[in-house]
Amino acid sequence: MTAITTSQRGSISDSPPKPKSSSKRGSASSATPAANYASTLTPQQLESISDAEVFDQDGKKYTWGELTGGKRVVVVFIRHFWCINCKEYLRLLAAQIPPSSLPEGTSLIAIGCGQYKPLKTYIPTLTPNSASPYPYPVYAHPSLALHKGLGFMTSLDRSKAGEEKAYEAALGGIVKRTFAAIKEVHIGEAGQTGPLAQNGGEVVMEADGSCSFLHRMKHTVDHTELDTLAAQIGARHIPGQSMSDAMVCPA
Repeated sequence: MTAITTSQRGSISDSPPKPKSSSKRGSASSATPAANYASTLTPQQLESISDAEVFDQDGKKYTWGELTGGKRVVVVFIRHFWCINCKEYLRLLAAQIPPSSLPEGTSLIAIGCGQYKPLKTYIPTLTPNSASPYPYPVYAHPSLALHKGLGFMTSLDRSKAGEEKAYEAALGGIVKRTFAAIKEVHIGEAGQTGPLAQNGGEVVMEADGSCSFLHRMKHTVDHTELDTLAAQIGARHIPGQSMSDAMVCPA
């Protein structure tokens, strides 16, 4: 996992290994700030994404600056809306880091890389077998301007054996995942759910406009572990809880 922390805007440092030029793993989206996992984000680069537009499920438009300006916001960038790995991550996120566990003055949102229309069918599936709505806002960002500006990678690589994330293990074996993936497909949404190879990550924007944490997924199952994310933002982590648990016994 590549995690980057900083106390000042645009001052992000780390020393990850540079990807080989011939490798397909972790290839950067076009126009990314630099061709490595921890490229520096300058104040100018952060400013350049402030007008990037995202949409809610009704098509209402917001800019990145409106969503993150003057407040502390944790932003989870998921992959395409048919990705079962990211869907499981969002389910566990809401259960293990519920809104009540967030520090005062901290909010959390999720952003996908597709069109906004699939959100109407996508969001209800984040709370299966429950009438309760998903507790965090989910937006669509089809232009990918944020992905390019933040340097998110494009790759269809999977995790290596022995390096699986906790949320990946919750999905079960290959047969179970295959059937789960098939169930995600809605033919009418074809071409609207986002690029299959576009990965995301996690970003923490502070109220002063600085970016205090940035993690770029290097492959398709590389979101920040939830206990690590909770520790980073100062939230209470509820280990092992699932969405069904949370619906019965809300934290």
